[in-house]
Amino acid sequence: MRTLWKALFPVVLIAATAGAQAQTVLATFNYPLGVSGVAVDYLCNRTFVLLPNFINGSSSAVQEIDGSNNVVKTIPVPTSNAIAVNVVTGLVYVGGAIPSTTNPSGIESVVAVVNPRKGTVTSVIPVTATGGFGIVALAVDPVTDRIFVSNASDDSLVVINGRTNAITASVSLNSQVPAGLGVNFITGRVYAALNNNQVAILRESTNAVTYATYGSQTSAVAVDPVLNREYVTDAVFDTPTVGVLSSKGQTLASVPVGLFPQGIDVDFVTSLVFVANEADGTITEFTAQGGSVIATIPIAANSIAVNPAQSTVYAVGPTSVTVFAE
Repeated sequence: MRTLWKALFPVVLIAATAGAQAQTVLATFNYPLGVSGVAVDYLCNRTFVLLPNFINGSSSAVQEIDGSNNVVKTIPVPTSNAIAVNVVTGLVYVGGAIPSTTNPSGIESVVAVVNPRKGTVTSVIPVTATGGFGIVALAVDPVTDRIFVSNASDDSLVVINGRTNAITASVSLNSQVPAGLGVNFITGRVYAALNNNQVAILRESTNAVTYATYGSQTSAVAVDPVLNREYVTDAVFDTPTVGVLSSKGQTLASVPVGLFPQGIDVDFVTSLVFVANEADGTITEFTAQGGSVIATIPIAANSIAVNPAQSTVYAVGPTSVTVFAE
């Protein structure tokens, strides 16, 4: 399946070449009650924005936006902490906590499965009853149809089978707290920042974990499946950087970025990396191959997502999403 998946790259390449522009703001969506995240389905050119308390000030929602920056629909969801999309099945996954009257912690962390075509939540998967930070990040391997969950309450990576919605593994991280996640769907490796100086590398075929070392406060991860590299933010204030790491975790370069880098994504078609520097209201753009900074963009954001088929970037601020061309 991984070999067959590579056949999709020419389609994405053609679309990206045709649509490439230069750092032009295309749209801004304002959400006064806040934004929790964004996920891009680049195969069908749809973007999904996660909105806490969006409906009547109490119920969370996923808003679907098309490639022309029109809102298509708004789907109620039970929670709003993290979001990811499977670009093959088109399903969207939302993670977070819901109230519970049976668990001692008073909450239950779950992953909700959203079918955008139907406009409904089709399943809710219980992940943990442990209190704490709960689910802080999600990532999907569209080739194996697996969903990976950063479970910060139990210091583990949870693996969900997308076909059955069953948890197939809960992988311990040796009392280290997972944060951002990234998946290389060609090699079958999953990368998790651990809020310290390490990145966990999980091999899907065995669920075995190895560790790479970088920086002092790793926060977010992006993966380039073409170059077979990972990019991890060191979210500090004194000397903030992004580490360019090999697939096995060796540091290849260290790129200076803005203050408190919290979000990162990579366009595997144009080989450009975008970093959301939360503390100074900028986005750093650098080359994935050489790590050279080519632009500092004055857009405030704390997370970021790229559409490689359209060469567009979605920058998530506290109460807005800004769409701009690369």
